[in-house]
Order: sequence, then structure tokens, then C-alpha cells
Amino acid sequence: MFRRVSIPRLFACFVVVVAVALPGAAHADTRPKRLTLKQLLARAKNNPLARAAHEATVAARARVGEASGKRLGELSVTSFLAPSPSIDCVDPACTMTTNKDASVRFGGVYGGVKAYWTVPVYTFGKLGAVGRAAKKAALASRAKEGTVAGRVVVGADGVDYDPPR
Repeated sequence: MFRRVSIPRLFACFVVVVAVALPGAAHADTRPKRLTLKQLLARAKNNPLARAAHEATVAARARVGEASGKRLGELSVTSFLAPSPSIDCVDPACTMTTNKDASVRFGGVYGGVKAYWTVPVYTFGKLGAVGRAAKKAALASRAKEGTVAGRVVVGADGVDYDPPR
């Protein structure tokens, strides 16, 4: 009445049934989630790729300001302030001092300031070219930011935009 089945044959049948059933079970609930446009835009704004693209645009705009500021020149200021020790010299060449004990005694303050202002006189049009290039780079970065945000919205996994009717 019942046929006897060997263990290896039973195991092989089990593997075939599992191999056929698992892919269907894994894709059983793969319908896309329906989101509104507002929800998609919120996801796009909070996406790290979109935020990185926005920060790149901010940096490009800062480079435009830096390129424009080069016309004004550069101001470099170096200053220092230090305590001046109290030293008593024995001879006029001051090769020997009377201080035998090590102590901290200050006789005043020593300091100084140096300032340099470098202004371009004539750059043969280089500053204008740098400014124009920086402005075009900022425009390109802004366009790339919009493209990245659009790709984030379109490429959201398992999301399908349901336009209002």
C-alpha cells in the first residue's frame, strides 16, 4: 500500500519544493507603495545624496564670492606679544648675568605687529575669467543639485508616484 522512500530521495524532494516556493513567497507582497508628491519631495529633501549636492552648490557659491574678493587684495597681519625677562648684566657686553637662582621674574612686555596688503594692479584679465568660471560652476552645481533630487525621487526603491486625478 505505502511505498518506502529513502532519506536522500525525500531530502531531494524537499529541496525542490523549497526552491520553487521561496521565490514566489519572497515576491508575494512587492506592490509599490503609493505616495503623494509632497511625500516624495520630503523624501528627496532628506536624502543624503540630495543634501550633499546642496552643500556642493553652497560651496560653489562661496567660491564665486572668493573670486570676486580677489580684486580687493589680501591683508595679512602678524602680531606677537611676549613677557620680557628681567636680566641684570655684569659686563657691558652682557655675556654674564648676576642671576644665579632660577626664578620667574618679568621686567616688561615685548611685542610687535607686521601688516602686509597685497593688491593686484593688473592681472591681464585673469580675475575676470576666474569670476566668470566660478559663476558658471555655481550654475552647473545648482543644475546638478536639481538632477540629483529628481533621480532620488524617481529612483526611490519600491515607490510609485500616484498623480492626483
